[in-house]
Amino acid sequence: MKKADPEFLRDYQFKTMKKLVAYAYDNTEFYRKRFTEQGVEPGDIGSLEDFAQLKPVTREDIQEHGLEVISKEFNRDSLLSGHSSGSTGQPITYYHDRQAYSAGRAAVLMGWELAGKRLGDKLITLWGNRDTVENNWATPGSRFKAMLHRNKRFPVDKFIEESYVQEILGVLAKQRGGFIFGYTQPIYKLACHAEEEGIRLERKFDGIMTTAEKLHPDQREIIEEVLGPVFDGYGSREILGKAYQCRERKGYHIIEPNLIFEKVDFAEDTKEVIVTDLWNYAWPLIRYKIGDLIAGEFGRCECDCTWKTFDTIIGRRNELMRMPNGGVLHPLFWVVDDIMKHYSKAKQRQVARVSKNKIVFRLQLFKDQDPSFVENLREAVAKRFKGIIETDVEVVESFPLGPGGKHRSMVDERSPYSR
Repeated sequence: MKKADPEFLRDYQFKTMKKLVAYAYDNTEFYRKRFTEQGVEPGDIGSLEDFAQLKPVTREDIQEHGLEVISKEFNRDSLLSGHSSGSTGQPITYYHDRQAYSAGRAAVLMGWELAGKRLGDKLITLWGNRDTVENNWATPGSRFKAMLHRNKRFPVDKFIEESYVQEILGVLAKQRGGFIFGYTQPIYKLACHAEEEGIRLERKFDGIMTTAEKLHPDQREIIEEVLGPVFDGYGSREILGKAYQCRERKGYHIIEPNLIFEKVDFAEDTKEVIVTDLWNYAWPLIRYKIGDLIAGEFGRCECDCTWKTFDTIIGRRNELMRMPNGGVLHPLFWVVDDIMKHYSKAKQRQVARVSKNKIVFRLQLFKDQDPSFVENLREAVAKRFKGIIETDVEVVESFPLGPGGKHRSMVDERSPYSR
């Protein structure tokens, strides 16, 4: 399928979408009401362009009406469910039937295959939190599949413990080849720790597959220096396996057999993602505005995969900060990627909104790193935001982990009453 003619893929997506839309209209309270309000019936949709005119489903819709999205043909207790980590600022409960989950896992495996990973290749997984370990990984079936797939799994919520980081580095040092998969920040932290301690792996891994968090260019550089080539991926708990980098690493291939991926204008050079899961009939997500931002036009890669690509992931919509003048900025993307590259690398960073009129860029430095660049960075940031908002740069010892074991790259520390 990854070499399919683009027109065949469009026709395939259209026919699969039509079936899903008709089912959702007939079997869910939410979509019956949504389509009726728009004066639309499934038979009115004669093309993907018609489909793109349907009103998107938002995270607020899911929070308020999530149970109404469940098909009347499914018992909620029979579905696979979970909760988003809340990194978008809007945690939700999601549901999959077994067909949808299997299709999503297949999409993930197709994405990994673009990076060169095959079934049976050794894998180290850095993922999840205590709930994942106790309720998912601990089951006999899950342990058997991990053994079958040669997958060593480590929960990331313990990464605050130095001894735990050392333990994982010991595992990495003993392994020959294979792949690492997991959250971007824990993988990056491992690479930074190895760099600081002068730990050199005798043989690098065949691939490092990052996901779930924004991967910055300087992070990619350090990970590749220490561990091996990086292949970034884009997925979510609600819809698994959306887009992945191939061996060319010049963009993200959209897994077109699994979903319909749209982008709409959001701000200058920034697009907002709208995605449709083509396989979840129990809890349909049709034109779901997931809250993610990307950049670049759709294109085609030089490799033999014909799926469309986009250029880069910017981050979450909720990470945008509204400035006192009414404008909005994504400080982490624009400042870290545009300004930080001109100065010394920081081990970790965070943008904090401390008041209506001030944001602070916090840095954790590498051990024994010369901090003299901080003053130059402070001046560059002040110049970039002059006339927009007051700024400062601070050096900190460490950052606490957020929900699900993730690093919180953006925080709002204002009182709710002052926002």
